[in-house]
Amino acid sequence: ASMPIFSEPVEIGGRRLLDGGVSDSIPLRYFQYKGFDRNVVILTQPKGYVKKKSKAAPLIPIALRKYPMVAKRLANRAEAYNRQVAYVEEQAALGNTLVIYPPCELEVGKTEHDPNKLRLVYEIGREEGERMLEEVVEFLKDNSVAEES
Repeated sequence: ASMPIFSEPVEIGGRRLLDGGVSDSIPLRYFQYKGFDRNVVILTQPKGYVKKKSKAAPLIPIALRKYPMVAKRLANRAEAYNRQVAYVEEQAALGNTLVIYPPCELEVGKTEHDPNKLRLVYEIGREEGERMLEEVVEFLKDNSVAEES
């Protein structure tokens, strides 16, 4: 991950790259476009979470003056994220997407360095994954049966 403002872009093959969440926080539409008709989406916020516009939003264009398109994308990130979550939930209601939410708000910052907090969040995610494993297997198994028909 290379988060804007917090770190420098990563250069690979002559291209400067940032965290993919800048352009597509929840790439469900992309995977549907690529032909995946059943998807498992793992979110990092509990069900019902609504992203609020950053209090630092007025500083983004200044901090990212070298990257005006990135600044524009980040200025609208909350709205874009909330639209993507709504789309994910819409697709889940249609039965083609299984959504895994954390069971509670994760008390960890965007640039967390405390290994104990990171371990705790990891354990919460692992426990939730284990709890949902059978449901995920059944969800994906239903798809393979539909494809064989």
